[in-house]
Amino acid sequence: MADVTVAQFAEVLKVPVDRLLLQLDQAGIKVDSAEDMISEDAKHELLTHLRRSLAIGQHMRFSVSIRFTGRS
Repeated sequence: MADVTVAQFAEVLKVPVDRLLLQLDQAGIKVDSAEDMISEDAKHELLTHLRRSLAIGQHMRFSVSIRFTGRS
């Protein structure tokens, strides 16, 4: 896939443009609007960022304890 606009890339990925813009910003990829072009390198940077985010998220686990008292 060649360079495309952010809006076109969002359509290919089937994600809202606003969400893609946020993810690009979080990955450190500077775009100003949905009409900005995104390069192949930027797409790979985004993919790397998302993979790292997923890997970190999978290692974070937490548990919730619920205690009941014997009172009625």
